[in-house]
Amino acid sequence: MSATVQLLDRWKALKGIASDNQAALTLGITRATVSLWRTNDSEGEAHIVARLANDLGEDATGYVLMVEAHKQRSAESRRALIALAKKFLPYAATLFLTLIAQNGNCKQLQLSTMQTLHKDSIVYKGVVTV
Repeated sequence: MSATVQLLDRWKALKGIASDNQAALTLGITRATVSLWRTNDSEGEAHIVARLANDLGEDATGYVLMVEAHKQRSAESRRALIALAKKFLPYAATLFLTLIAQNGNCKQLQLSTMQTLHKDSIVYKGVVTV
């Protein structure tokens, strides 16, 4: 599940929106766009991600960085953006592992211990093979 979809689902629950169609209308985007997020593992535009996070009362910076990391072609660029996101996003570890699992180009990645950014964050260490 992409970071955008995770945010969207939480946003829908907060707003009491039951369908993706209604969410799309509320956000001023097409239903097809939401469908692409769900089925093609694509991410939303930065301004949509920022709106979702802000409406949830969260700092959008980390989410936007995670979304942009997912869009990068090179592993080096992804790592650089993820490192920045970890400074802003309380749950960067969870989204980071989601990103790794969804990246078809990544076969194995050595994870170093991630900094605990929130009391509920999980710290991961080890090798993830996808």
